[in-house]
Amino acid sequence: MRSPKLKSEEVELQPLEPAVREVATIIRRYRLSYEQLSYVTKMARRRTDLRNPRPSKKLPRNLTDQQLASFFQAIERGGNAEHALLFRLAYFTGLRVAELCGLLRDDVDVQGLTIRVNQGKGSKDRTVLFPEQLRLAMRLHLDSTRDRRFVFESRRNTKLSPRWVQTLASEYGRQAGIEGMTPHRLRHTLLTDLCRAGLSDAAVQQISGHADRRVLAMYQHLALSDVRDDYQEAMRQK
Repeated sequence: MRSPKLKSEEVELQPLEPAVREVATIIRRYRLSYEQLSYVTKMARRRTDLRNPRPSKKLPRNLTDQQLASFFQAIERGGNAEHALLFRLAYFTGLRVAELCGLLRDDVDVQGLTIRVNQGKGSKDRTVLFPEQLRLAMRLHLDSTRDRRFVFESRRNTKLSPRWVQTLASEYGRQAGIEGMTPHRLRHTLLTDLCRAGLSDAAVQQISGHADRRVLAMYQHLALSDVRDDYQEAMRQK
């Protein structure tokens, strides 16, 4: 009689059988309930500093200079000035799509070329820069939409949804021949361009608004004003 065929997972776990028997003995000895076993397991993981392995991070899919140009050309062909400002702001500021949708008119300083981001990722407020070449477009947009609360709104006078912006980016990307186009690729591309322009890691971290505390601990002394000139110079080349 042939032995039953074991699944690959069972074969890999066979060496752990002695440990399973020992744990089962402990459970029976102390007559642990399911809830008690869950608590014991959690405390055992904590005391042994046993953590789940983190999934490997994929490298961001940055846009080439040609793809970036083709994307904005597709938007310009569409003839919608608000779409053009929306995605240029997404690229030049590196804002996440949810942050972009939540921008308030009152938080835009056209003269100072800054935008306050309220409750961004990690529920933190921060201020981002935008380049001089967007000053006129931003002023005209704000002047023509004085009845709005948000910088960008839907036809129902509500803030745009991230899903709608993602769909719009995908459609313009299709027209530009870019597969898998998303607003987040604009953010990754900006950060890469800033690094290529020679900005320090500290400057790029400050502009991007990354909330990793291990990174912030290294750069918390850096003020936004310290990177303003470097940022504007880098964006003049785009």
